[in-house]
Amino acid sequence: MLREIANLVFGYMNATQNGKPISLYPYCTLRLVEWYGQKNFTIQQAEKSIAEYYKAWPYQNTRFDPSQLRIEAIDGQPNVYTAILPFDWSASNGKKSQSGHSVLQVLVTLTTNGYGYRITAVMNHKAT
Repeated sequence: MLREIANLVFGYMNATQNGKPISLYPYCTLRLVEWYGQKNFTIQQAEKSIAEYYKAWPYQNTRFDPSQLRIEAIDGQPNVYTAILPFDWSASNGKKSQSGHSVLQVLVTLTTNGYGYRITAVMNHKAT
């Protein structure tokens, strides 16, 4: 189970941090309880948000150490976990560049529809 959650988080990071719009269906539930501060977001809204970001910043580079992933069970909620992964990132549009250190925090839930674990909330925080 922890390996399945880790693979989900690493897959999500590798797919969404490459500067290309992607489908979130392999990683997320159809409705996200939170998406970068927005509540009750559909997967289509999240994909549109990613596509808009990549139009502004098409060149991406993300680095993370898999050994720094922390997965913790949520007390009193069976099959619900939080996963936290620090990462370094840079983005460019050919004219401007930006970079930083952030922390991905996702809520992961075991679905009841046979798809296994899926991300139900995504929250990135700038590391201090």
